Formats: sequence, structure tokens, C-alpha cells
Amino acid sequence: MMKMDKIHKRKIAALVEFTRLPRTYADIANLRLPGFSKTRQGIFQRLKKLKVRRRTRGGVSGVNFFDLPDFFQVAIICHFMLKPRTKYISRKKIDSIFYVAACVDTRFAQEWRRREKHLDRVHENIFKIISSIGAKRSEF
Repeated sequence: MMKMDKIHKRKIAALVEFTRLPRTYADIANLRLPGFSKTRQGIFQRLKKLKVRRRTRGGVSGVNFFDLPDFFQVAIICHFMLKPRTKYISRKKIDSIFYVAACVDTRFAQEWRRREKHLDRVHENIFKIISSIGAKRSEF
């Protein structure tokens, strides 16, 4: 059991380290994520289509882990946390991995909180739009 705990600690530490700084397209391509391009240009094109914003820090332009779409985040988490051939990971397990990583690193926790607040605002706006459409339809 102790050996397994050390392995998980190393995996969490590697995930947290990867998420600390904006990563270049080459960094993401070097992960060789299944189902994604293995080249810098391929990753660039895919993220450009998804309109993921780039950040510049210390003269290096890259993308923040928390700005990536969910499916990219899941693929990166699978890369660091699971066996190479695992194809499925539940949302509950992903949330527990985020929780453990947030407990280990305060910066990770702040970014995760920022992301969750943003998602809450998006959901609130969607709810307002739906309720306003419902109100207008009831007027007819």
C-alpha cells in the first residue's frame, strides 16, 4: 500500500508541475495524447479552432491548462494519472484528482477556483437566457 501512495504522490506532483505555467504547443504535442495531433502545428490548429486563448509569461507564449477545453484536460489527466491504455475515466475520478492536486498546490487551487467561478457565470447566463425565452413564449 505504501508503494502505491508514493506512486500517486509522484503522479499528482507531475500533473501539478505541468499545470503551473502556460505550456507551449510543443509541450502539449510531446505528451503524445491519444486522439490528438502529435505535432506542434496540429495542436496549434486544433486550439485555434476551439478559440483557446494564449497567455504570455516570461516571454513564452502558451496555453494555460485551465483554459483548455474539458476533453483536453481529461486527456492530460489520463496521461499523468492512468495506465497508458486506459480509455475511460469518470467525471467523479477527475474531480477527485483535481481536489487532491488543489490540496497539494495552492496555485493549482486558485486556478481551479477561477475556472469554476467562470463556469458558474456561464451556467447562470445560460439559465437567464432560457428563462427569458420561456417568459416570452408564455406571453403568446
